[in-house]
Parts: sequence; C-alpha cells; structure tokens
Amino acid sequence: MSRVAAAIFFILSGMFMSVMVLMGWGLLYLSCGILWTLSGLVWMWRPSLGARVGAFPVLVVAAMMAPLFLPPYRQHVEWSPIFWFYGFQVLCLAIALALILTTIRKTSVPNFTPWIISFSVVFASFLVNRAFVDRLVTKSYQANVALDGKGPLGLTDPPWDVPDTVVLYRNGRNGVVCYDAFHSKELHDFLLSRNGQSVTVEYATFTDFGKVRGYNVHSVDGKILANGDHVLKPEFGGSGGVASGSSGTASGDDCW
Repeated sequence: MSRVAAAIFFILSGMFMSVMVLMGWGLLYLSCGILWTLSGLVWMWRPSLGARVGAFPVLVVAAMMAPLFLPPYRQHVEWSPIFWFYGFQVLCLAIALALILTTIRKTSVPNFTPWIISFSVVFASFLVNRAFVDRLVTKSYQANVALDGKGPLGLTDPPWDVPDTVVLYRNGRNGVVCYDAFHSKELHDFLLSRNGQSVTVEYATFTDFGKVRGYNVHSVDGKILANGDHVLKPEFGGSGGVASGSSGTASGDDCW
C-alpha cells in the first residue's frame, strides 16, 4: 500500500473511530481516535513517524474493544444491527495494526520522540478520564413522598396517578421541583407510613468534570434500590424529571 493510500486510510478510519464515541466510548477512546487521525497526517509526510505515533492509540482502542467479543459479554447480548459498526471497527483495527507493524519493522527513526509523544497523549487522556470523567458521587437530599397519585399537581398526573406508584419530589434551585417516580408495589408498601412526609434519598450521580450527566436513586429512607449503575430490580429503575414553578425553563442542573 502506497504512502498516500495508507495515510488516507488512517485519516478516514481515525475520523470514523472518533465519531464512534457517540456510542458511549468516553474521553480516552475519543483521544485515541483523534491521535489515530493525526497519525495519518504524519504518515503522509513520513510513514516511519506516523506508524509510531499511531501505535499506542490503536493498541488502546483494541484493548478497549476486546471485551465486547469475549464470552462474558457475548453470552448476555442479543444480536443487534449495531454490531455491524463494531465489525467495521475491528476491520479498521486489523488493517491499522498490520500497517503499523509492517512499517515499524521496515523503517527506523533516530530517537524515541514519536513513541514518547504517542504514549504521553494516551496516558494523559487516561489520567484525565480516571480523575474527572464518569465519576460516581453519592448525594443525599430530603424528598417528600407522594403515593397513589396523591400529591402536587403536575407531579402525580398520569401515569403516576394509579395504585402502587411512588413519587419523590424536592425543591431545587431557581424555583424548580425535582422528582423521581416509580411503579413499584414493594417500594410503595415500604413508604406507606411515610406518605406526605419527607425522607432521606441518596442518589448515585455520574459526573463528567463535575457536571452531573446521569444518576440512579441509590436508597430511599435506608432501602437500597441501586448500587452505582446497577439497579437491583427493574421496578426500581424509575423515571426522573424536573418541573418549573414559573414560566421559566426548568433545568436538571438546578437539582444538584
């Protein structure tokens, strides 16, 4: 494969890998995808440097994708058209690894600078990802209990106005009301004596750079509903939302 063709492959495949971050791969994967793309630009100028710059990001992406094809994951996942995208990623990985290994064996560089640059970018992304991305933080608030649709208007409307429904609501900032609603007989019976009262609710929040992007209700009045991102029972999944008491726009950021 000529230098230009190989460079174009790395640029296009790197861009594809970067876009695949939309499937939830995270910051480390995105950083590797971008560096993968940049290695194609370097390859256009000098393949020996491009191969070494692209080595670490390609290896890290391969390591991140490997669990998808191992039995513990495959045994619990049904076929989906999205696997075609995974298959194309694997194809790109195989071609990229073959080109990198072949080029490294046939060429040489005067020092370890491209290796150091590649490793430093990937390692820095790894540290940032571990320190600031997808952080699990537990937060506690007092929330009011409304059962069987008996509560504030707008929060206990359909589909939360039938038996065995639970709505937990609390005041946030800027006049918003934050709530979580459940269809759960078990939780309903547990909170039956606390209807209309306030209870302690613990939330397992998932933050990126300090901003909450998602959460589970960890516990209600001491009853555990979820551990991190694992909900103990489907009925404990619930639905969350935010309502504004004025004509302004309600934002979920005002709940934390």
